[in-house]
Amino acid sequence: KRCIMNVMDKNSKIILAGVWEQVNIPICICSERGVFKKYGIDVEFRKVPEGTGKMLDMIEEGSVDLAITVADAFIAGKAKGRPIQICGTWVQSPLVWAIAGAGSNGSLDTFEKMGRRKMNDREELSFGISRLGSGSHTMAFYLAQQNNIPKPSLRFAVQNDFKGLRIGVNEGSVDAFLWELFTTKPWFDNQELSYLGEVSTPWPAFVFVSKTSADSLLSRGETDSDTDSDGVHEVKASEEGSALSQEKARLIRECLFPALAEGVAIFRAEAQASFLGEGQVPPSIQRIMDDFGHTEADALAWFSKCSYSADASMRVNYTQLLQSVETLKTVGLVPDKFTVEKLWTSATGEVNPVITKDIPV
Repeated sequence: KRCIMNVMDKNSKIILAGVWEQVNIPICICSERGVFKKYGIDVEFRKVPEGTGKMLDMIEEGSVDLAITVADAFIAGKAKGRPIQICGTWVQSPLVWAIAGAGSNGSLDTFEKMGRRKMNDREELSFGISRLGSGSHTMAFYLAQQNNIPKPSLRFAVQNDFKGLRIGVNEGSVDAFLWELFTTKPWFDNQELSYLGEVSTPWPAFVFVSKTSADSLLSRGETDSDTDSDGVHEVKASEEGSALSQEKARLIRECLFPALAEGVAIFRAEAQASFLGEGQVPPSIQRIMDDFGHTEADALAWFSKCSYSADASMRVNYTQLLQSVETLKTVGLVPDKFTVEKLWTSATGEVNPVITKDIPV
């Protein structure tokens, strides 16, 4: 369904939170090109440098309607009882995290060597994180598990944002931190940070998250589902106790998501060089370079690795989320009894995700 309105009213405003990274450029395109206005909505994009942990707090507080978060931190938060639910997938490709150390380290060390040395010396391995429960926190557990570093050997220091993390590692208060690879790369290039390695998520990079009511966490009610001709299931939850108004939820589902899909289409189209003269940089690539300090080669590399949601429904891949939950169980961030359906079926809100089992990463 398309949601076209001639006049916006006060109920058409949606507050959307996200970290200011390359992946969220289509949101700004929608604002600048009048796409949101075309769909009859007023979208305020709040940039949150502290990351997913902070955004989950904002969702719970009700200061934003929707947030774009990393999938793992959302799942870990949901498993701990946060009144949140998944509404859709923004980016279905994995997120690549860089492992960053102090600039003085140069190229003499790798994370594997650092971890082995710490274990041999029976020292703690300290990670800087933006916030407890953030992606930089959950991925540190995953990275440690991949390198056979036991959880009791880990220490975490909250340093709020990317700037704080850079200061912390260079002052020696932490050994390393994790942040999105291409956002971090300019600081590797200027040698303020040293590259210790990288790790990719085994789950989709970014998802849409909204609030559920506290009552829904007690009931864990069952949901009904309809199946369309493509074998896609749309989860339908109870209307009672919705954290978002039905109208706000409808605007997100029928207006915001299609508008964002249009913004993604513009972003993709303007990354192509076919209509430009020789030596000209495509507008989307130039924007990534200007906004985030990337070289043209890095901007092109980032773009080639980023795969947005397949369509305007921002559908969720059941199989991917199931694998994500099982992986986070092995890391110890999700209880063994937690089931993937709880990511959405405990919700009483009305922004119900469209579920499919067939979308490739």
